[in-house]
Amino acid sequence: MTKKQKKSKTQEYIKLPKILYFSLLFILIIVYAQVRNFDFVWDDRELYLTEENFPQKFSFNDYLKFWDPASEKMYIPITYTIWTLAANTSEKNIKEKFNPAIYHTINLIIHIINTFIVLILLKKLLKNDWASFFGALIFGLHPLQAEAVAWISELRGLLAGLFAFITFLLYIKYLESRGEWINKRIQPNLYYYFSMLFTFLSVLSKPSAIVIPLIIFFIDYFLFQRKISLSIKSIIPFLIMIIPIMIRAKLAESALPPDFGSPLWARPFIFFDSLQFYLLKVIFPLDLAADYGRKPDYVLSSTSYYLAWILPVLLLGLLIYTIKQTRIYLASYLIFIAGFLALSGLVTFYFQDWSTVADRYLYISFFGVSIAIAKIFSDIKNNILSKTIGIFTIIIYAVLTFNQLKIWQNEFTLWDNNINKYPDKSAHSYTGRGYKFLDKGEYQKALNDFNKAIELNPKYSRVYYNRGIVFYDTEYYQKAIDDYTRAIELGFKHYDVFNNRGLSYAAINKFDSATSDYTSALMINPNQADTYVNRGISYAQLNNFELAIKDFQTALSLNPNDENARENLRYAQELLRLSKENRQ
Repeated sequence: MTKKQKKSKTQEYIKLPKILYFSLLFILIIVYAQVRNFDFVWDDRELYLTEENFPQKFSFNDYLKFWDPASEKMYIPITYTIWTLAANTSEKNIKEKFNPAIYHTINLIIHIINTFIVLILLKKLLKNDWASFFGALIFGLHPLQAEAVAWISELRGLLAGLFAFITFLLYIKYLESRGEWINKRIQPNLYYYFSMLFTFLSVLSKPSAIVIPLIIFFIDYFLFQRKISLSIKSIIPFLIMIIPIMIRAKLAESALPPDFGSPLWARPFIFFDSLQFYLLKVIFPLDLAADYGRKPDYVLSSTSYYLAWILPVLLLGLLIYTIKQTRIYLASYLIFIAGFLALSGLVTFYFQDWSTVADRYLYISFFGVSIAIAKIFSDIKNNILSKTIGIFTIIIYAVLTFNQLKIWQNEFTLWDNNINKYPDKSAHSYTGRGYKFLDKGEYQKALNDFNKAIELNPKYSRVYYNRGIVFYDTEYYQKAIDDYTRAIELGFKHYDVFNNRGLSYAAINKFDSATSDYTSALMINPNQADTYVNRGISYAQLNNFELAIKDFQTALSLNPNDENARENLRYAQELLRLSKENRQ
């Protein structure tokens, strides 16, 4: 072989990674670009991207509220910061503050960046370009990743993943530079300290990222094979740093009822059910949905679920038994488990009222999957066979993910998919779809869905409130009152439910009850001009004109342009004048 030939092969090797990067980018854009045309769904506008969180005149104090540890919101200040920038940018430049395309684009960009970082990580760990390429593509293209990318609210998980993968990259660089300690003490320490910083940013993006130190330990001990004492010593500062966020996250869920979730003895069974479920979905990503309805009581209702530990434990035992040959696979398996450990059922969390398992919980876990996939391809000695299998697998996953993304187009596609696949498990799916029917004025369809939701979960307070709206709008006022009352009894003590029940009482001329409910509503939210007007009208119907006038005046102080309040004020003042004349 001539020198010229050697040079040609070297150049070819240098160019190969660039081809992989461009190929990776092209494939991800082709599959995921459709999400830019999707709408807001689920909690996007109701909980996160609201006018309350992002008012027209967004001030520095509004920004600081996102960082307030005492806030009742999920503590995700980094995520709210990104949304703030998006909201302000879109308001100034596009004249549409809540344009879903902007937020979908942000999710897509971050997922692509994460996939590239995973590719770099795999190349560092396995030293094999093609195997790393296939492993990264599985991370980026697997159907289980569709939810995290297509759901705007899950920007929190994408950001947590971004900072987590940067953390792993910096920590690996720190481990690689250990041999330079004698001559360059600062360099490895900087990598270490910056990895701590990005861990903190990850946890501030989504609290469940508190598992990062455990993943670092598995990378340190199993992949770099340091002594266990050194590996443990290295992660202690990480653990100390995230303790305040762990406490904050736990306090945020302190309002959960005592019987929420599952008893301590049952949690290991819930955990193994989640693990088995995820393992099977990774291999066979079929029948994916936003809500699987696998609540703790559902899991514990069948004796078969108590055997869910067998497959995961056997797999773990086999990997430990053959650790000399399968050390990387053992590490990938443990990283996979650690990635969703905070949301595995070992501790309670809010979404367990829907399901203990969710596709989005595996986002960081898929780093473990990508390591295993890349290792499998690197172990296949036949390059043609390896690439053929890899390309075939990628085509299958690309098609599955492309179709899976479509269910996230809007509320109807989302909940229709859920109901079609799991018709008797998710009361929330019927509630979500029923609410959209209600928005469209399709009352009978909304009523059918709400009835089904109550059948599946008779203690679901919000669905009674929603059904009460249907009854009110269709003028079945007593039924509306009954449903609002049931919602309140079940703990749904929001402003809207008291206000709406007050309107229902007023519609059947029970003005004493109406004024009482309006008062309860105003105790929760005292800045609602309409409610003061409604209470003022009820007071007037009870001939209590002084209180009616006071309410109309309060409404005008809150909204000086409220002509309804102004007209009722004049009317109440005239009635009061006539009443006084009659008494004289």
